[in-house]
Amino acid sequence: MNNIKLAAAGDHCRQGGVTRLLLALAVLGLLLVAGCSAGTTSSTDNGSQAQNQATAPAKWVKVITLRGSADKQSAPFTLKGGEQKLIYSFHGSMAMLSVYLEKAGTDIQEQGGIPVVMADKPGKDSTRLSKAAGRYQITVTSANCDWTVTLFEKR
Repeated sequence: MNNIKLAAAGDHCRQGGVTRLLLALAVLGLLLVAGCSAGTTSSTDNGSQAQNQATAPAKWVKVITLRGSADKQSAPFTLKGGEQKLIYSFHGSMAMLSVYLEKAGTDIQEQGGIPVVMADKPGKDSTRLSKAAGRYQITVTSANCDWTVTLFEKR
């Protein structure tokens, strides 16, 4: 019976050695695969670099400019879904300016809307927007001022 126990213990030692050997071979195989892929990815990386160089970074593109001294609504225009920036300026005595950027066809007087700009101190400023792609229009309501509103989008 002791012989059986010794044989079983010996088998366990052999199994531990085999497990270690298999583990070492697996690690060696992974290192070889990683080494081979590192050599082959350089051409893929060069292709990616060329593609990145060919793709220019997004730039601010002027979408529309409105000027006036009274309430005005723009013609519909298209946004592509990039980040938007609205730059506005106005001057006058006791001036007020509200700028709405709503879906095309929205009637502010009937349907209402939330202004993206509401200012009562003359000057120049900007605000960032994030409207989804689609057709829009700008509506400006003003009092006692001359104003300019320009919308840009990153494209």
